[in-house]
Amino acid sequence: MKLIEIIKKVDWSDVSTALYSYYFEDPKECKNSEDYETLNIYKKIFNDLRNLKPQDCMGMRLYVEHIKGESGKGFNIEVIGRNGKLNKESEDFKFCGDNVSEEIANSEITYALDMVRWEEWLDMSVPLEVIKNFSMPEIVAHCIYGMTFLGFNQEQIQGKYNELKRRCENIKNSKAIDMEELKRIIEEMDLEEDNEDDIN
Repeated sequence: MKLIEIIKKVDWSDVSTALYSYYFEDPKECKNSEDYETLNIYKKIFNDLRNLKPQDCMGMRLYVEHIKGESGKGFNIEVIGRNGKLNKESEDFKFCGDNVSEEIANSEITYALDMVRWEEWLDMSVPLEVIKNFSMPEIVAHCIYGMTFLGFNQEQIQGKYNELKRRCENIKNSKAIDMEELKRIIEEMDLEEDNEDDIN
């Protein structure tokens, strides 16, 4: 079942109850705080999602999972994507050497979905195991929370994505300095500061 189908099957009142129970300090006090305003934003996003047209998610599947060993209200849940590609098939895997167990090597790569367009989220299929572990309103609540982790609209999220991409490019294009060169630069800076102190 795709996420858009689940969203269209649930009522906002049930989704808001799930959001309350997982992500708000005290549901009874929510209407007396700024949390009420946040919940209204979530309601608008929920209604907008029902009307968005899904776009091809390139085979990504959507998982809602408990994080082992974590505790705390709402934050022991993660929403991730998987597309069938194994860790050992990743370009970065070669840097791990023999430090990775066979179980991890043969596990699917997990993807953060925070910066994925909402239309693509809607096209993702939700595996039966997720539907067995969480109610449909809970799935929607966790997805909405994950979708808005970096902003309450797609323009904000795109802006953060662009900034991250820019920083990565800057790092990629910069030259690495070895430790001896770095020490020399710091010593020169210290010497210049000492000379300025002597002048003043």
